[in-house]
Amino acid sequence: MRVRSALIGDFAALNQLLLESDFLHAELLPRLFRKPKGISRPCHEIERILRSSDDALLVAEDAGPARVVGLVHVQIYHTPPSTSMVQARRAHVDSLVVAREFRRHGVGRALVEAASGWAGRRGAVEVLLTVWAGNREAEAFYRELGFDHVSQVLGKRLD
Repeated sequence: MRVRSALIGDFAALNQLLLESDFLHAELLPRLFRKPKGISRPCHEIERILRSSDDALLVAEDAGPARVVGLVHVQIYHTPPSTSMVQARRAHVDSLVVAREFRRHGVGRALVEAASGWAGRRGAVEVLLTVWAGNREAEAFYRELGFDHVSQVLGKRLD
C-alpha cells in the first residue's frame, strides 16, 4: 500500500469512497444527512481541491492490482488575529474514508500520518477534525492516534 496525491483520473474511486461516507452519515444522523443519489461530489469540486494550495487530497493505493482504497482530504487555515483563539496555522481533516474491506490494516493510520506530514510542512501546528455523533468506531480510531476532544457541538431541533 502506498499513499500519493489524488489525480482527477481517480474521480470514480474517490466518488465511491465518499459515497460510503455519505451513507454512513445518513444512517447516523438522518435529520442532518440525506442518503446520496448518484455522485457524492461533482467533478469540478474535486478539481478545485486538487488545484488548491491550501488543500490536499491524498489516496491510499492497494499494491496489487493498483486501486484506490482510501482517501483523506485535509485543509490548511489560518486563525486570524481578530479572534479570541491563539493565532496559528491549523489543518482540518475534512474527510477520511477507507473502503470497508481495507479497514484495520493500517490504511487510515497511513493516510492521517501523510495528511499530518503535509500540514506540518506547510506550517500547521495542529490537526483538527470532526467526528459525527454515534460514530464510535471513528472516535476510538482517532483516540488511538492521539487525538483528544477540543470542542463539542450540540444541536436541538426546532419543530
